[in-house]
Amino acid sequence: KKGDVIKNWKRRLFIMKDNGEIIYFAIKDAPKARGSINIADATSLKPIQSSADHPNPLDIYTPNRIFSLHFDSQDIMHSWIKTIKNFVSAETGEFDEPDTTLSP
Repeated sequence: KKGDVIKNWKRRLFIMKDNGEIIYFAIKDAPKARGSINIADATSLKPIQSSADHPNPLDIYTPNRIFSLHFDSQDIMHSWIKTIKNFVSAETGEFDEPDTTLSP
């Protein structure tokens, strides 16, 4: 995940809960989450241009912040996109493709 204030990349463990909240941890066994992303608030998902240092990037847009993530593989990134898409579809009955706006 790319930091909000200090714009460097940090490895994080992400878990999506049944309510659409993605919580993230600094390390696997951390007792407390470092933050969260509420997918219900997301306005769009945008896979962006890969680089050698940051492969398989995805931006998650919310009204207050853009969460920039990159994944170890393209398969993992597509799995996350599918999971988010399935959540939004279940909540709203609709979903635009990953590089467009999410339907509220």
